[in-house]
Amino acid sequence: MRGSIQNTSIGIIVLGIGWIAIELIPISRQASHWNKCFKTHKQWLESIASLPVKGEQGINAMSVAMCNGAVYEPKFSPKNN
Repeated sequence: MRGSIQNTSIGIIVLGIGWIAIELIPISRQASHWNKCFKTHKQWLESIASLPVKGEQGINAMSVAMCNGAVYEPKFSPKNN
């Protein structure tokens, strides 16, 4: 009886771990895609000499924003003289 309960418990644990591993596949693919996006955009931003953002943190922040889908539209305000 005791061996039967242990075998059942081990089987359930193995199935649970397998299920978790299968569920993590889409997340790992998305993370891989995002990391590739970040690396590509960071290299592209570093190649722009006239970029007003300075420093590693600024470039990283812009890369994160681009990979997260942030789109900034310029807003023009007329100058009142």
